[in-house]
Amino acid sequence: MSTIFEKSFLMSLGLLSMTHEKAKKIADELMKHGEIQKDEVKEWTEKLAKRGEEEREAAQKIIRDELKKAIAELGLVTKQDIQELINKIDELSAQSKN
Repeated sequence: MSTIFEKSFLMSLGLLSMTHEKAKKIADELMKHGEIQKDEVKEWTEKLAKRGEEEREAAQKIIRDELKKAIAELGLVTKQDIQELINKIDELSAQSKN
């Protein structure tokens, strides 16, 4: 499980921290160095910001999935487990009143 957390941490150092503002700065730097044209700055900014958001979402999914696995392995009670018990108690209570 630590491997997933390590990967998540490493991803966070890259595109996960890509905000629209940071993406604009990177695109501006690329323009200054002649690697992209001025009219491409907006497109590059949007692409970088979108990619950052996609990476954040992917990392969140990985973390959620790993937490679910850890909870299952440890045998911890979930909200769903508690709700199922409440429903069963309500069902038995209703049966006993009849």
